[in-house]
Amino acid sequence: MLDPGDADFGFRHLKAVAQGQAADGAWEAHWTAPASVLSLRAVEPSATTVLHASGPGVATTGERIPFLLARRVGVRSARFTTLIETRSRSEESAVTGVRRVADGHVRVDLAGDRRDDLLVDGEGYALVRRQGSSSAPVSVDLLHRSAVTVDGREWIKITDGAKPKVLENVSAVYDGGGLRLSVHRTADRTRAGAATAPGPVTMSVYAPGITSVHLNGKPADSVSRRGDVITVTFTIA
Repeated sequence: MLDPGDADFGFRHLKAVAQGQAADGAWEAHWTAPASVLSLRAVEPSATTVLHASGPGVATTGERIPFLLARRVGVRSARFTTLIETRSRSEESAVTGVRRVADGHVRVDLAGDRRDDLLVDGEGYALVRRQGSSSAPVSVDLLHRSAVTVDGREWIKITDGAKPKVLENVSAVYDGGGLRLSVHRTADRTRAGAATAPGPVTMSVYAPGITSVHLNGKPADSVSRRGDVITVTFTIA
């Protein structure tokens, strides 16, 4: 339990402290307001102590502000991964399941037979959205990243010649037989913030059944196909 005499971290200001243990690291918390719900789901498989208390001060409702603390003791380092969902109280949760696949990779099962794979793994951010049972692609988004691979399949790969090319913001949306690619104007920046030199960029996308490709709202000029992979070449000005 918290040491009420420890003045260094403000623990003495917490009231009505309750403590629980999540031996496998999986725990949930839900907060409800008259019109909305906030849900938090923890997914890292490490034993965690969870403390619930009332924090200092009061909310606009006049009630004390709830406080939640998750901590691990006796470890040299700790990774905390949580999924946060907001929704109306009149709506059912869109999340039907969530699990950690690997460090920096979380899989979320959603209502409507959808599945999201979220990656934040030192190579930037990626979101791969599919229909759950068929694994048919719905969309892929990259942020500060050059490629993403999920379940052994490379969904997008971006290169500058033979070298990986990190772009700021890229999205691919699968729309029936069409593929809509967006490379936003901020894509001429690298992760370090330095402008990239103008030149051709090659983007390969896993795109089974796709018959047309649009890039930034216009038909793509340079498109080739090899099996289920479509390659588009364009220039960053």
